[in-house]
Amino acid sequence: MRTIIAGVLAAVAMFAWSGIANLALPLGTMGISRAPDEPKAQAALKTALGDRSGLYVLPYSAMSAKAPSGPAAVVAYLGRGEPFGVTPAKLAGEFIVELAVSLLAAVLLGFTRLQGLLRRTGFVVALGLFAAVMTNASNMIWFAFPLDYTLAYATIQMIGFLIAGLVIAAVARPRAGL
Repeated sequence: MRTIIAGVLAAVAMFAWSGIANLALPLGTMGISRAPDEPKAQAALKTALGDRSGLYVLPYSAMSAKAPSGPAAVVAYLGRGEPFGVTPAKLAGEFIVELAVSLLAAVLLGFTRLQGLLRRTGFVVALGLFAAVMTNASNMIWFAFPLDYTLAYATIQMIGFLIAGLVIAAVARPRAGL
């Protein structure tokens, strides 16, 4: 039961940190550029894609080994007027993700025999490192996400796992040693 409580409390702490990092600190917008002529870019997207929301790679042939030279883009397009910003549904979805991750981290930590707050926190931070590197580095490599964006989001994730790790390590009881 303490493992579940630890996971839930860690999720609340991670969620709070994520909100602060993305909405109140510059980390949330680091590496995101503004198009010089947004109305023209939006009109071109609407003309080309209509209301077909999705993730697009332009040109699609850029995904192949024989990619043409010239401009390319990765576009998360919301053509049906879906909200892009913060909404209650998105906040709920984000919390569910952080709850699942925190519960998993608490369960995995429970399988170890690690003792002490620092070691137990370090285990959860290591899980976060795996997650941050796998998602953020791959996006930088394959989709040309900028380095500052990649580092900012990896930092947000790592601090989130540090906070969650501290909560889990403090609340969940370690397994008895051999």
